[in-house]
Amino acid sequence: MLKQIYISLIVIFALISCSSIVFADFEAEYEINIAKGVSKLNSKDYGDAIELFNAALKASPDDSKAMLMLGISLSRKGRLNEAEDVLKKVLNKQYETARTNYELGVVKYKEGDYASAKEYFGQAERLSGDASLNTSIKSFMTDMEGGAKRKRYHLDATLGLQYDSNVPLDSKNEPRQWKHYSDMRTIFYLKGNYAIIESPLRLTAGYSFYQSLHLRLSSLNVQNHNFELKGEYSPVNKVTFEGKYNFDYTYLGSDAYSRMHTLSPSVRLMLIKNMPTKLVYSYSKRGFFDTKKTSDNNDRSGNMNSYGIEQKISLLESLYFTLGYYHEKNNTQEPGDSFRGNKYICSVNYEYAKKLTVKGRFEYYDRDYLGETEWEDPIFTINRKTRHDITRTYGVTATMPISPLLSVSLDQTFINNSSNIYFADYTRSITGIFLTARF
Repeated sequence: MLKQIYISLIVIFALISCSSIVFADFEAEYEINIAKGVSKLNSKDYGDAIELFNAALKASPDDSKAMLMLGISLSRKGRLNEAEDVLKKVLNKQYETARTNYELGVVKYKEGDYASAKEYFGQAERLSGDASLNTSIKSFMTDMEGGAKRKRYHLDATLGLQYDSNVPLDSKNEPRQWKHYSDMRTIFYLKGNYAIIESPLRLTAGYSFYQSLHLRLSSLNVQNHNFELKGEYSPVNKVTFEGKYNFDYTYLGSDAYSRMHTLSPSVRLMLIKNMPTKLVYSYSKRGFFDTKKTSDNNDRSGNMNSYGIEQKISLLESLYFTLGYYHEKNNTQEPGDSFRGNKYICSVNYEYAKKLTVKGRFEYYDRDYLGETEWEDPIFTINRKTRHDITRTYGVTATMPISPLLSVSLDQTFINNSSNIYFADYTRSITGIFLTARF
């Protein structure tokens, strides 16, 4: 009997000892990850800090300190939605309420939601006895009070020079195969927007102006005016509804060329972290005007319906792809100009150390026209055929900042249109250099 009791005591002691060792190992792992994470956070290595704080939370899933540090790291990394989720959990635990409110204020400030940021900063100031934290809060509050008006608008002005190997000449916007017109042109582009409402609904109004001035083909100078009204609303964290209205008016030379109204509702879903999915519908009412250069331009008047989906794929913080598909139906007054189209897009964006941004793009546009195209060939024979076109567009743009307000860009675009109607076949190369100022 005594022997059995003795053996039982040994087993219990062994279990207690093993549990203590395991607990000590977990505690040591937690402390090491926290210490390393804080070090990485202080050295601005936010990616590694996030991994270390996540590891600490695996060892202690409900630890408020690790959650707070994780929220701060996510905020500094720019992953604002994730940071807000984590920090709100910390706030519910009533842990470090002054610092947590402060960090939520920083998140809202970065998002441009100044009303919410002020509430969080105000709560943090009431709870804090930390002089340095209060100083930082006052700095944010001063910036929002004095700089809110400045931050409500953005204005970009671009001046550029382009060489176009095949300037479009006819009303179908297609160069004639047998006669290539190349030319240099100066480009001036101005784009601005103003935030009418910031929160909870973001409403902005915008205007852009485009003007091209050809060296020789002045009758083909293009002037475009575009007015935009855009609204965004996020009822929940991972869903954003967006609606846009655009009015577009274009001149070719000195003649009115086109007028368009476009309505585009869309929804953006964050189903995967940092990889939004966008569903888009667009309706456009188009009116084209006959001009001296385009005597049958009015035939293309009508409307277009477009349905699309875009998916962003983030591989690294500095590298992401966008894949997209659009189905379009264009209805025009002249049946030969009506078509159904399928558009496939792929783009890549790479940023190197905030010193150089490279954007590549490819578009494949397949169009089946719904009516016959009629033309008279050089031997005066009338021809009719149902048209089918495939347009491939390749482009790359490299942008380098030369000051906080100025950047320079180089752009190269190639266009190849293949058609079963001989005169609609063409190739085109556009090379440009641009200087952009941001205000």
